[in-house]
Amino acid sequence: MSLFFHPLFKGLSDRSIKVKVHLKNGTQVSGSLQHVDANLNMQLSEVSSPAVQLTGVSRCFVRGSSVKFVSVSHENLHPDLLQEIISKEAQQV
Repeated sequence: MSLFFHPLFKGLSDRSIKVKVHLKNGTQVSGSLQHVDANLNMQLSEVSSPAVQLTGVSRCFVRGSSVKFVSVSHENLHPDLLQEIISKEAQQV
């Protein structure tokens, strides 16, 4: 399944889109998506979390196997951006 989502998240990381990552332990971490690999391990910058105090932390690494789901706000994700990412990936295949 990660092979299907990797190109989408890779396209989002190329643009440093803000995401909210919901972890399996109930914690939420928000930040700008900087990098994602094929296992959906993510590197975030400008990190914040409502449940955990992250003072002095500007970047974090989230292991893909601990992710429950990722949400992107409507302001950061629109149909034109999705179409651009999908067409770019289709050209590479």
